[in-house]
Amino acid sequence: MPDTQLVNMTEATILALTDILYAVVDPSGTPADRKITVGNLMKFADGVVISDENGNEILKILKTASAVNEIEFQNGATGQNAVIRASGETNIGLTLTGKGTGKISIGDGADPTKLLEYELVGATTAKKVTIVSSHTDDRTITLPNATTVLAGLAVAQTFTTLQTFSAGIDLSGSDIDNIQNLIHDQSAISYNATIAFDFALDQEQTMAVTGDLSTLTTSNRVAGKSKTVFLSIDSTDRILVFNSSWKVENADSVVTLPADSVCKLSLRCIGTAETDIVAEIDIFEAGYFFNEDFVTDDWTDNGVTTKVNTGTNVLDWDSDTNDNGARIDMAGIALSDTAWIARFPLIVAGFSGTGNHQFLFCVNTRTEFTGATNTRDFLGMSLVKSTSDTYRIAYGDGVVYDSRSAQNFTHALQAETVYVEWIRLSATSFRINLYSDSAFSSLIETQTAPIPSTIQGLRYMMAIEADYGGTATLNGTIPAPVQIKNGVTSW
Repeated sequence: MPDTQLVNMTEATILALTDILYAVVDPSGTPADRKITVGNLMKFADGVVISDENGNEILKILKTASAVNEIEFQNGATGQNAVIRASGETNIGLTLTGKGTGKISIGDGADPTKLLEYELVGATTAKKVTIVSSHTDDRTITLPNATTVLAGLAVAQTFTTLQTFSAGIDLSGSDIDNIQNLIHDQSAISYNATIAFDFALDQEQTMAVTGDLSTLTTSNRVAGKSKTVFLSIDSTDRILVFNSSWKVENADSVVTLPADSVCKLSLRCIGTAETDIVAEIDIFEAGYFFNEDFVTDDWTDNGVTTKVNTGTNVLDWDSDTNDNGARIDMAGIALSDTAWIARFPLIVAGFSGTGNHQFLFCVNTRTEFTGATNTRDFLGMSLVKSTSDTYRIAYGDGVVYDSRSAQNFTHALQAETVYVEWIRLSATSFRINLYSDSAFSSLIETQTAPIPSTIQGLRYMMAIEADYGGTATLNGTIPAPVQIKNGVTSW
C-alpha cells in the first residue's frame, strides 16, 4: 500500500478503505478540537512510529510473534485514576523497563521534578525481587529521608548507625551476640517511703533517698522484665525494708543503707504477681559499706575478753581462750566478691611470754564462733605469738578456721600500734598493707596473696581468739573507726 499523508483533515474527511482498514468521521468534533474516531481494529507494521508535528518520535510500536498479551489504556471518571493495564492471558503482569542503565521513575503530579526512581543496575541477570503486601486496610510505608540501605527482617543485618525503636523490640530465637555497648535510658524518680516501682517505665532509674524505704511494691509486672534502681543515700543512714512477698537473694528483710553511699536495687519479674519479684541490693562506690564507731554495741559475743567496749569506743580482744569472740552483720548483705577496701587501727598492748596464742580478725560467711568445726569462706589477718611472732594474711575457701591458709609478713609482731588496710584487689587477689600513721601514708610493709575466686559472700566481721597452749600474753584493742568501702579498691 502506498504511503498516505493525512493533512487538513476535517470531520467530513472520508478515508478510503485501501488506506486505513477502518475509519469513521467524528460527528462531535469541532475545528478547534479535531478528532478521528477509529473502530475496534487498527493494524500497525512492526516498528511503526507515531511522531509529533516536527517528526520527533512519540511512540514506537513493536510486535512479538504469536502475541497473546497486550496493553490496555483506560480513562477515568471524576476522582478516578486513568489506567494502564496488561491484557490477554488470565494471569499476566506488566513490565516497565528503561534503556541501558536508565531507570524507571515515577513523578509527582504537581511537580514532575519530584521523582521516585527504581535502580536495577546492581541486580543479577534473570533474577527478580518480589515485593509482597498482605494488607487488610489502608496502609502507609514511609521511607527514611536519608541515603541508606533498608534492613530485611528475615536476613542477617549490620546496622552502622544508631537505631531507635519507639515501640519496643520483641526478639525470639537465638541469642543476641556481640553487643559492644548497651545504653539504657535512665530516669529519676522522687523519693517515697512507700514507692511502687513501675516496670512499664525505664529499666534504669535513680532515686535520691532522703528517708527510710519502709514499704516497697511493684506495678506493671511482666515475666522476664527487670529493673535497676540506683539509690543515692543522703548524709544519714537509712533503712530499707523489703516487701515480705519478694524473694530476696543476698540480704535480710531489713537492710541499713549507709550514709553517703550509692546502692543498687535490682528487681526481676519471674511471673506477674508480687510474689514473683526477685530482689537484690548492692552497696558500693561512694560512702561506707560499714562504718563502726563502737559508740553502741551492735556486736554479738560469746565471752568476756573479746567484745565491744562502749566506754572507750574500742573492740577489746584477747587470745587467752579458744573460740571466744565477737561478730557483727556488717550491712545485712555481702561484700563484693571482687572489689572492696577496709581500714582500721590495731593496737597490740599485751605481748610477752612463750606458747602459741593467736588472734584472728576477718570477714566471713558464717555466724558461728567455733573455729574447728564450722567450714566457711573468709579473708582477713591473724596475729601469732609463737616461736615466730608474725602478722599473717589469713584466708579460707570452705574450710574451718584452723585449716586456714596464711602468708607471713617479715615485719615482726610486737607491742605497737599499726594502721591496717585490707584490699580485695580482684576475685583472686587479696592485699594487706601495714602503716605506721593514721593517715595511712607511711607504709611499713605490704603483702599480696593469691586467693581462690570461690571465696564469696563475705558478710560478717568476726574477731576470734585461740589459745593453743603456753603462757604467752597477746591482747589489745581495735579502736574506732573500722571502715569498709565496697566496690572500689582505693580509698
